[in-house]
Amino acid sequence: MNKHQLIIGVIIIILLAVGLSGCNELQQGNTDIEIVNYSVESWNHILFEEDVKVGDGFIHTGGVNRYKIRGNVKNNAGKHLDAITIRAKFYDLGGNLLYEEVEIVSNLPNSYEKEFLFEISGNLISYFENIDSVSLSATEGFSWE
Repeated sequence: MNKHQLIIGVIIIILLAVGLSGCNELQQGNTDIEIVNYSVESWNHILFEEDVKVGDGFIHTGGVNRYKIRGNVKNNAGKHLDAITIRAKFYDLGGNLLYEEVEIVSNLPNSYEKEFLFEISGNLISYFENIDSVSLSATEGFSWE
């Protein structure tokens, strides 16, 4: 082996090492999951009747007793994901955390989107009328914490 072939071999090894150094990122759970969009709707739920939409956003009048937060999540992880945990945190006007809820989206192929839906009932949450905003986050896997 001459000096020129040795140099080319070393360069190839260095390029391979640098090129493959980021391959552990997905294995460590650092996936790219995107909440593409979402909307907040205020509803009046009457037992044994069809829900009536009152308006968009968090409305605290007009018989509103249910909020629906619906949107789409997209898998940009480069692999099929068996489960995605979407976490919704609800805050009051002062930014204080009032309530937290989790939804699981399952079986999402790479580059696909899937709909999610949170339904928050005023009959079950004592501070329902204080909800002013929501923040959403998404992570790979099942997480109820």
